[in-house]
Amino acid sequence: MVEEDCFLKQFDAILMRGILKIMIMGHLKRKGAYPYAMLKHFKGSIHPGLSKLKKSDMYNAIKSLESEGFIKYQMMTKGTRALKRYQLTPKGLKVMNASKKIGLKALADIRRLIESEFK
Repeated sequence: MVEEDCFLKQFDAILMRGILKIMIMGHLKRKGAYPYAMLKHFKGSIHPGLSKLKKSDMYNAIKSLESEGFIKYQMMTKGTRALKRYQLTPKGLKVMNASKKIGLKALADIRRLIESEFK
């Protein structure tokens, strides 16, 4: 049972990282944001996995999206502090515009797979 638990935890972690990236990009599609504000927003989300979201998870996802060219930041000042305000790049916007269609197809494919494999 330990091996199965380990597999499921790893699978869940990979899935949550993907969901987090999509949520970040979706949030940035509506408006630019600071990482900490997004973290607070997502922790207040109705998705139970996001209530356990750590600061490092958020920053790792942002770093990954930035290195992939989907998001970029602009330095802003708030009082005496310099903050990175993120927004989608044209590449990120293109992906987000296609993501709903891709996501719905992926969910349908997963549902068919589960129904056929776990009868």
